[in-house]
Amino acid sequence: MARRYTVNLHDAEDLVQETFVKAWSSYESCTPGSNVRAWMKRIMVNIWIDDYRKAQRRPRAVLSGSAGDASFVVEGWRRAAAPSAEETALDLLANAALLQIIRQLPADLQSVLFYADICQLPMKAIAEIEGVAVGTVGSRLHRARRQLRSALPDEAARGGAVTVSGERRSTP
Repeated sequence: MARRYTVNLHDAEDLVQETFVKAWSSYESCTPGSNVRAWMKRIMVNIWIDDYRKAQRRPRAVLSGSAGDASFVVEGWRRAAAPSAEETALDLLANAALLQIIRQLPADLQSVLFYADICQLPMKAIAEIEGVAVGTVGSRLHRARRQLRSALPDEAARGGAVTVSGERRSTP
């Protein structure tokens, strides 16, 4: 059954092994006289679904060129000198006034806004990255968007058009 769900033999073996580990750790939840085979199949299917969903959220890795020890050292050095993803994304925004408004936000609101609206990450993933509760992410995102909206009418009054989280605001 695991082989039907997975692409190769090694993944099937991992799936079976993880199924047995989960079944063993929650064996007390299996009621006597029940269908143990169906219980084990359900555990396997749930593990496979979870792994599939994780794989869909993970960015695709593409290897190119040849890799050697020297290239890893150089690549690591280049990455340290490069600007952060937040800075790069903010620099690519078309509206300089919007960029200025975003930079005036507190750092915790900027980062949550970046992960939610630029990277399109779910709030649970943002909470893991930031090390805070999901509710905290929601409130920070709400406060950041509210502060942006309150600053945007001033920009629109000067004749600019700005976009925030899919909403286009321009002069009436």
